Amino acid sequence: MFKTHNRKAIHLKNLIDDLFEYTRLTSSSNNLNLKQIDVHQLLDEMIFEFEPIAQENRVSIDKDMGNTAVVTAIDSEKFARAIDNLLMNALKYSIKPGTIRISMETDEQFFYITIENEGTPITKDQEEKIFDRFYKGDHSRRSEDIQTGTGLGLPITRNIIELHEGTVTLTHNDGIFVFIIMVPFRNSSVLSP
Repeated sequence: MFKTHNRKAIHLKNLIDDLFEYTRLTSSSNNLNLKQIDVHQLLDEMIFEFEPIAQENRVSIDKDMGNTAVVTAIDSEKFARAIDNLLMNALKYSIKPGTIRISMETDEQFFYITIENEGTPITKDQEEKIFDRFYKGDHSRRSEDIQTGTGLGLPITRNIIELHEGTVTLTHNDGIFVFIIMVPFRNSSVLSP
């Protein structure tokens, strides 16, 4: 009984935190705290911290990021939140045992981060709603080992990436889910208020 109440209390706290964050991100007064950051290093550190959680859930990490620094102006705290949301989403809905593939590429104008996992296929309708507020995928797809989400993680991710003038998209084909973040390179002086 206590365990059920405790789980509900944690879920409610997460919902309130996510709702507050979502509201803050969508308010017109929201500003980014931009600093020149090596996104490659940030992502590498996040994967290092994420790997033990993935292993506990019988998911391995396959990363293909090269060794080149990717320096641009981002809000590292918000950007890390966006990446964390995608990693946790991939973990939650991955087939177990499974693999999450993370890659990073650049061209002259943009850097790209791809997070791919294999899960239970979803319908076209579900795919189109996946970035909607409070939308949660099919409960049968969710791992019981991982805390239930609030339905705000992916909308928060999208808002953060859009604040960085980028895009986040999902392609889904027969249970293979590929989230692609595309963000333009910026100098911190260009975007500072």
